Amino acid sequence: MIAPVSDRFAPLPPAVRASELTLLALHTAITIGGQLARITARVWDLPHLEHLAEQAAGHLLARAVEGTGHPAPNLRYSDIDPTTLATVGVRVHRSADALIIDVWDTDPVLPSTTPPDRHLSAVDSLARRWGSYPAPRGGKVVWAEVGPKAA
Repeated sequence: MIAPVSDRFAPLPPAVRASELTLLALHTAITIGGQLARITARVWDLPHLEHLAEQAAGHLLARAVEGTGHPAPNLRYSDIDPTTLATVGVRVHRSADALIIDVWDTDPVLPSTTPPDRHLSAVDSLARRWGSYPAPRGGKVVWAEVGPKAA
């Protein structure tokens, strides 16, 4: 049984809204998670963050899928051994003027910040800040906060 994605992230205060999905760790998760971030920004009246949120989520998810799943973009589902399917989770929630995108995967190793890999380098240029933490029920969460940057 797949645990709810909310069980994989650090708990949020009850008043905080969140959009979240659990996805198979396949190339399609990158697009779907990016669209979740874009649509959430729009619905929460943050249209100026749509592009940033989609791009940051896509890079975080690409990193998670490449590390734990089946990243080949033209992989046929019939070629996948169901016993090797991993999942990733994506959660989008709001701070005062920003969106925070959390991505969970099954690998417990936290990413190195020196130097960050290509996806985290992209996230670093898109986000105000980013980081990671061990997930409460195994694996890790890598997150990014996207919003207006200080001048």
